[in-house]
Amino acid sequence: MSDIVLFVDDEENVLSTVNRLFADAGIKVLSAVSAREALDFFSEQEIAVIVSDIKTPGFQETDLLSEIRQLSPDTLKILMTERVDLTVAVDAINRGEVFRFIIKPWDNDELVNMIEYYKNY
Repeated sequence: MSDIVLFVDDEENVLSTVNRLFADAGIKVLSAVSAREALDFFSEQEIAVIVSDIKTPGFQETDLLSEIRQLSPDTLKILMTERVDLTVAVDAINRGEVFRFIIKPWDNDELVNMIEYYKNY
């Protein structure tokens, strides 16, 4: 299995932050600002974990993670959101589209430890 983690967020500052954070932890991270860019990564390589913001340009709410589930069922899918919409998160988890969800802002140590654990899951 791959050890690559893909973060999808339309906010460049979020992607910049996670790239620095995970580079310091020695974890290979790719970043995408849109659903199309994220899907392109999946056509090129195996991704262990995808962490996607709920507001992904090109898709509604969890639709990108649903698409990823079809393309790459073994990839662990994590939803990231700054707004707590438990209905969306619970529905996505119950449909098997999302394994976990993270609320922004996150705790850096907790995020790194979680990704380190799950990329080897």
